[in-house]
Amino acid sequence: MTWLPLLVLAWLERHPALLVFAFGYLAVVLVPINFGWGVHWGGRWHDAPMLIIGGGVLLLGSAGFGLAHRLRRPR
Repeated sequence: MTWLPLLVLAWLERHPALLVFAFGYLAVVLVPINFGWGVHWGGRWHDAPMLIIGGGVLLLGSAGFGLAHRLRRPR
């Protein structure tokens, strides 16, 4: 459910890039992307691939927004 706060934040900030990122992240979360990983893993480990992929998308998004902010800042 981490996509909902992203959508609310994008709406409150009225930031188009954040809105695009929020919808992209929503697509990643809703589409079951696992490349066959974790299919036969026992216990609670079958959720690990989606957590890694979702966390990676959030990490790359935060790095991208940080880089954009750094490049936009006047010197």
